[in-house]
Amino acid sequence: MKPVTLNEAVSAWHELKELVRVRVETQPPSEHKLQWLASSKLVLSGPWQVEAQFADVRAQFEVRYQRFGAALGQANIEVPIGVRIKGPEVWGLTPVWGDTHIFWRLNDVYDITPDSLVTRVLDRLATYYQEYKLHAIT
Repeated sequence: MKPVTLNEAVSAWHELKELVRVRVETQPPSEHKLQWLASSKLVLSGPWQVEAQFADVRAQFEVRYQRFGAALGQANIEVPIGVRIKGPEVWGLTPVWGDTHIFWRLNDVYDITPDSLVTRVLDRLATYYQEYKLHAIT
């Protein structure tokens, strides 16, 4: 397997985010609103709001699941006494060459196609939303 160059990795990262944007825009309506914001944030809104933030720092790629607006700290949320808010979860992603195209290695364990990764990200965001809600109400 040949190594992925920085340019190839960045290009594959942009293609992955574009796949997410297109998939979100073609989702059927549901009780929760799914939005692609700017170029790096997928937000699931309902009574609670959570996000999957696509971050690339020095060619290190990750998807960070967290409360929407968590980057602002606690300034935008009042947490009642005794309530435990679910913390962030991070998926590390590494681009790797397959036979003919780039795959994504998820948390150094699974090699996955970009389309399958988009499905996993969307599914995990929905599950994270439910976990966040349960933490907030219990």
